Amino acid sequence: MSDTLGTQEFPPHILRPELRPIRIMPLSDDQGKFLGLRLMDPYHGQGLDVQIPSPQHLQGMQALLQCFRGQHTVHEIAEQLQTPEIKPVTELANALEARGLLWGPTSEDLETKMREQLRKAGAFPATVSRALGEDEAACRAKIESILAEADDPELEGSLAGIVVTHLDYERGRAVYATSYKALSAAIAKGQQFDRVVILATPHLALGDGVTISDVGFDTSLGRCPADLPTIAAIRAAGEERMFIDLLDLCPEHSVQCHVPWIQAILGNVPIVGAILPDPTAKLLADDGKRATVAEFVTAMQKALGADLARTLFIISAELAHVGPQFGDAKAIDDTRKKEVNQLDRSLLKSYIGGDGQAFLGAVSTDGNPLHWDSLGALWAGLTLLKGTTPELLDYYQSCEADGSRMVSAASLAFVR
Repeated sequence: MSDTLGTQEFPPHILRPELRPIRIMPLSDDQGKFLGLRLMDPYHGQGLDVQIPSPQHLQGMQALLQCFRGQHTVHEIAEQLQTPEIKPVTELANALEARGLLWGPTSEDLETKMREQLRKAGAFPATVSRALGEDEAACRAKIESILAEADDPELEGSLAGIVVTHLDYERGRAVYATSYKALSAAIAKGQQFDRVVILATPHLALGDGVTISDVGFDTSLGRCPADLPTIAAIRAAGEERMFIDLLDLCPEHSVQCHVPWIQAILGNVPIVGAILPDPTAKLLADDGKRATVAEFVTAMQKALGADLARTLFIISAELAHVGPQFGDAKAIDDTRKKEVNQLDRSLLKSYIGGDGQAFLGAVSTDGNPLHWDSLGALWAGLTLLKGTTPELLDYYQSCEADGSRMVSAASLAFVR
């Protein structure tokens, strides 16, 4: 290697570059000609366009990025890739650092500024919810058309919560319709709610504990503010750690996809949005810096107190994730669909039984072979809504035409 700079020439985050969780997308011109890769950080919003001479060089760039895991020095990376000079490796590392795409001082500074901007603005900007319509009229019309596809479930008693998918609106259309029809029917019968608590699923979280939003959410229908009294009560109980990973909610669709439905049916009601990890998995570090789902449930029960009865819980959940894209050996066929249907319904029966620990035990048997998502949200909802009756309203499977993946979802209502 012609460039033999010593390790003292590089700051630690450049010497051993570690790429943050980023989105990697193809970059092309207006005519569709391949130009390279666009690297985007979904948390602080910065990106970098990497020019690549031709698609044939794509594999080499991907291999280089794969080496940026914080385990090897730039010298070792250059040697592994048999690069004649270290310069291309360090140039890429410095370019990534300049845009905050490496773990390091730039990304820390960008995250701090992003948190400050969000709290100053008071809400997350509209993202996935815009798929329902870019303006208020289009959004309301879309929601009304989907709701019209479902019948009133004619629930006996008052509604306390619903389970609804966070699939995209078209694939999850039937479940959105059924779950939110139950809410619409409850409001038509005179029910009122002071707030909504969305119990959601972390998909891209940097932290591994519970994260609660202390800002609201914007959509084409306006803004649902954060439920500041409840949030203040949680903080007063010493649970500031539940708010430190606020940016984990920036790329998280499982909260934001429900906000326009809430607005269309309830108006701009205050919201507590939270993403809850798998309660069967241990936190990476047992140092008390991150909160467990059980601690979240306790904090929420204390914060709400007697207001629990006037709180609507929306459990944003999906069930099985099967097929080759999720590590299964075979493509999804009709036999596999029927098998998953039976297994899912067996687990749903355990869930409806109301024993949270028994439910987690049933899902975790043999290592959760169906890769059920959203265990944190499902378990927390079942625990917070203890004393209510869960009712299965609908079950749905979304399968790719080539059988590469299938995701299942269910619509449930919790009734008092």
